[in-house]
Amino acid sequence: MIGTSVFIPVAHGAELTAGFFTSSSTHISTSHDLWDHFKRASLETNAMFLEWFSDWEIFYFLRDMEYTYQNAVQLTDGDIEAQERIHPINVSRSTKHSELLLKYVEQMGITEEALKKGKKFLLVDSCCHGNMPYSVKTLFGHKYKDQIQILLLTSQTPVFPGIDLFLGFAYKMEMLPHRDMSAIGYKLGLENKIEIITGPSADDGSPSGKGRASLEDAASYVDDMQKYSSDPRNVDFFKSRRKLWRNLKEIFQGKGKELAQNTISGFLKSEDPYENALYRDFLMLSGLSIRASKQNSSSLDPCNALF
Repeated sequence: MIGTSVFIPVAHGAELTAGFFTSSSTHISTSHDLWDHFKRASLETNAMFLEWFSDWEIFYFLRDMEYTYQNAVQLTDGDIEAQERIHPINVSRSTKHSELLLKYVEQMGITEEALKKGKKFLLVDSCCHGNMPYSVKTLFGHKYKDQIQILLLTSQTPVFPGIDLFLGFAYKMEMLPHRDMSAIGYKLGLENKIEIITGPSADDGSPSGKGRASLEDAASYVDDMQKYSSDPRNVDFFKSRRKLWRNLKEIFQGKGKELAQNTISGFLKSEDPYENALYRDFLMLSGLSIRASKQNSSSLDPCNALF
């Protein structure tokens, strides 16, 4: 049975991944701590996205980010401001070079007009080289490079930063069973709107291939994420994590010396691997922001031009 508690004992390395896959490697075991880890890591990451990037639109790349996006939507139920900033976007290996990609991206709200008005867009994918979000970013050229940023949950490239809150296991997300959500093409539909053609992606590159897309297999994960994200204990914990990230932004901006001492002291004493990772991510984001602010000779903005 899949657990729902937010406070999950986390194993490391081979211990965490052992037994995650069935012998066939085409179906994913649901009775494993790694799924609990994905839920907690999604909660932690979404709190960071919403507060550190508090004036950015956040786009989750399907389908690997499907469950993290679901977690964000459900944890922010009733928070209109937050829900207006979180969006799914469906770009795959099959569609990243589509002649209709720009039209689809504009339909999703990422437009040159919005960029001219100062809108900022954070593109988030699971791993590993950022090819899909990069295909979106390059549509708008160098002029808007600081307003379209990319973060990966696990990065295997020095080009795009990765975060630690998934403890290095985000690449396993592509092995979870997903609903049939991979974009294999775009087409013009009614009123000149882009429609997504979905299906198992032949050039997906995953070991499990077409076996990944299964409504039946995904149903238990969707249902369990719903239960997890609507649990009042987890909703309260999520709110406390958002408050923590607001405090971290104040610390970065030089506000509240006592707050900084107490908060960082708590991180250093903690045995929770998520808090250890959260502290590392705070240092990473702060360092990138300081470097970017110096390059741009601009005011110290916590999320001004990650690179």
